[in-house]
Amino acid sequence: MERRFTDTSTLTALLVGCTFLGVFLFSAYRINDNDVFRHLKVGEYILDTGSIPDRDPFACTTERKPFLLDSWLPSVFFYSIFSCCGFAGLVFFKAAIVTFTFFLLWVTVRRDIQYPHVVMWIFLLAALVARGRFEVRPQIITMGFLALEYYLLESVLRYGKGKYLPGIILLLVVWANTHSGWSYGVVLLGLTVLAEGVGYVKMLIRKKRFAGGNQTIFLHLVCVFFISLVISLATVQVINPS
Repeated sequence: MERRFTDTSTLTALLVGCTFLGVFLFSAYRINDNDVFRHLKVGEYILDTGSIPDRDPFACTTERKPFLLDSWLPSVFFYSIFSCCGFAGLVFFKAAIVTFTFFLLWVTVRRDIQYPHVVMWIFLLAALVARGRFEVRPQIITMGFLALEYYLLESVLRYGKGKYLPGIILLLVVWANTHSGWSYGVVLLGLTVLAEGVGYVKMLIRKKRFAGGNQTIFLHLVCVFFISLVISLATVQVINPS
């Protein structure tokens, strides 16, 4: 029985490894989105001038209109990678982000999965279907951040890892300067707080104790929600007034 268990574990590990290798290869294709050149130029401008433009710095035949730039941080990051590794570095980066996203989802749900081979096939199918969306754009970072927030929230709620709460605040602050998809993270955190609040109210109505120290976790999540919201909006206004 022990040998059979070991063999099964080995096969599962091989299947998981092959799946994530497949996800990486599915997403490691050449860049087809022309928006990457705008991100590279914006990143170069920010690094050269040390400031985030509030007017279109590239307008030459029209008036310099207000320049709304909610993804300045990825532009800087993309240009930094491109300047040292070229387009190959950008392709590797996006493939790594996509693979990291699927890996986080696997780590988060694996304890509840009875048939991991089914999940691996679903992952491969999802990567194949969404393959056309895996471009060097801030959206792929939002995808990774959303998976990371889900992992952190699950760790806090299910395993009581309160030490991850500051990480949620930091994640949302960075996310706010990365992409407008930050709103997805706020919604996810808000819905989590709401769900925990409903459970808390039910316990009060039934005059039962909120089990397992969940009352403290709930109050901490409420604080994290408002603190991350305030700091995120403040940093956006201070760093990027555009």
